[in-house]
Amino acid sequence: MTRFWRDGFYRTNQFGTTFWVDGHWVERDQWDRDSFLENDIEYWRSTLEEMRVRNSTTAQFINPNAECPVCSQPVFFYQNKSGSRVFFDELGPPWPKHPCTSKSCDKGVNENISIKPSFRSENDIFTILRGAEIAFLYPDIAFEIKYGRKPWLVTSLAERFKSPTGVYFVLSSFENEVLKKILLFGKFLPGYLKHGAPVFYKREKIAFFDIDKLEQVELSVKRIRSAASFLDELILDRYSAQVD
Repeated sequence: MTRFWRDGFYRTNQFGTTFWVDGHWVERDQWDRDSFLENDIEYWRSTLEEMRVRNSTTAQFINPNAECPVCSQPVFFYQNKSGSRVFFDELGPPWPKHPCTSKSCDKGVNENISIKPSFRSENDIFTILRGAEIAFLYPDIAFEIKYGRKPWLVTSLAERFKSPTGVYFVLSSFENEVLKKILLFGKFLPGYLKHGAPVFYKREKIAFFDIDKLEQVELSVKRIRSAASFLDELILDRYSAQVD
């Protein structure tokens, strides 16, 4: 058995995501890469299971806020003020509902409040993304195999600005350990979509969940490639309305 200190370093996975690995002690019986990966996989799998992530892509970013009493799997739970409820295995298209949930899942839930999942802390997300490359066994690929499509990018609504022709808004997503901004314009953005709400983005479309109606919504949007262009379009839109 050999034990040595390995300094922190940046690692880039096959998808181009770069993340920081803290310095740590390494113990090895064998010096081949397969042995090292096996130890890493076991460590991160245990860590992620404690964080209730398992094989869910969405759970990298959003806390599963319920547990199925039948299979004990963590699930995403929504309830509106009328008491209607729905459970998902993943959030975002294709919005797969958990197959074995029932009324017994939510005994004691207050009928007069809305319930929805919330984003994890930035520290939790960083920890999860750091370990996901190995222990998660490439969750995007697993998602595509299971549901026949790639997952949409998980983001949160950061800012919104009304204009005479629609709404300019900003989505935040964790990518390369930096909160990346996606600048968009849409003809309409419902008022119930508040700051910090989960929004899913893919190819100039956004998807989100209407908690009042308990149904998924998709809207077409226009992506604006730079902050300067975003501000220019917003200012020009408002100025044109004043002139008219």
